[in-house]
Amino acid sequence: MPELTIPELEAQILDHPQWQSHLPSRQQQDPRLLDQICTQALNLLTGVDLTLTGDSFFVGAVDVLAGQEGAFYVLEANGGSTRGFWSLPEAKIEAIYRAYGEALQWVDPDAPLIIIGHVDDDVLLYERLLLAERLRAWSGKSVRLCPYSQLVPALNFSENWVTYANQRVALLIGDGVARRHPKLSEHPCSRTLIVNRIFPLTDSKALTYHVVAEHAAELGNFGYRPLRFWEGFSEKSTLHAMKTAFESCKSILIKPHGGSGGCGLQWVTTADAIASALQKSQAEFHAKFGADRSPFPYTISETIEGRTWRWQGKPYHFDLKIYIVRQNNTLVPVGVKIRRARVPAGESTASLRTNLTYGGGLAAERAGGINPQTLEQIGLSTADVARMVAGATLLVKRLCDVH
Repeated sequence: MPELTIPELEAQILDHPQWQSHLPSRQQQDPRLLDQICTQALNLLTGVDLTLTGDSFFVGAVDVLAGQEGAFYVLEANGGSTRGFWSLPEAKIEAIYRAYGEALQWVDPDAPLIIIGHVDDDVLLYERLLLAERLRAWSGKSVRLCPYSQLVPALNFSENWVTYANQRVALLIGDGVARRHPKLSEHPCSRTLIVNRIFPLTDSKALTYHVVAEHAAELGNFGYRPLRFWEGFSEKSTLHAMKTAFESCKSILIKPHGGSGGCGLQWVTTADAIASALQKSQAEFHAKFGADRSPFPYTISETIEGRTWRWQGKPYHFDLKIYIVRQNNTLVPVGVKIRRARVPAGESTASLRTNLTYGGGLAAERAGGINPQTLEQIGLSTADVARMVAGATLLVKRLCDVH
């Protein structure tokens, strides 16, 4: 049976406008310019070994901020649950699917099941639908597509295998499932392949920032600077770390462990607001992930004054999400998406939140593609973006090296 193509799936979901919201941002992408930037980035990495020898990484992304002073800053790294890639050109989407497919080379041939987890009421479910179809065709295994709320309680851990309905799971996508299941978080190196195994590193902003700091000289070649950051392993130590941070920072950001989609992020602009900000962050985290899951350790970081994107006459903060995949056991950058914050730049946390999916909806109008006009609007050159992409690719390699 021939594989379902992206245009064929899009034709099937035309009656669902919310499933077609990726199209405007894809239409803004200049495929040739994107290819040029990715090629420039790899040229900048000449001499760097981007080979992967283990099964730690297949698909992910790095969110990067462009500072007003010209430096670049890593905000976070994302793993196998990365979403929103249908805003890229079709060739890049297929490259991401093939990267997931490379994981099949590392799974036990006798384990019969592949599971793909997704958020409840996922407005980007079509991305996972085609992934399921691809993996089923390539592997011959049974593929289950399940929302987290149903999947996590149904997973068990037996004899170093993840099991579902008494069947061994060969491949589990993505790390959003693992972070919600305590036993999977404790045993990331089970015989079940989790995409990606480096999720303990990417789930913790502090661990990611540690790697950035350790390789500051290397990353500095591409214009990156490490963020100043602190950690809090309990409520008491987090409050203490926040107070310490204010001794040298005008404002700070706090982020819980394993938060996604900006969940729990709080911008704290005065020392008097420390306790209330932490309380609000924890409440938001527990509302999304449940009362039993801990948001600790917290990462506390300095706030960087980022460049702004003027839209409808007002300045907005933005970041670049850089997609990186495994291709023939080598790391390769495949795409870039620009994300504008929810509200104009100011002193509210929402003015720093650039995630496009929240509250069951998709704010596709805040996504921008790589093209000359948009790059001019955000004040970045193709050379700037190529350096950002090169640094993000190098960071993923160093994260894999640590793992």
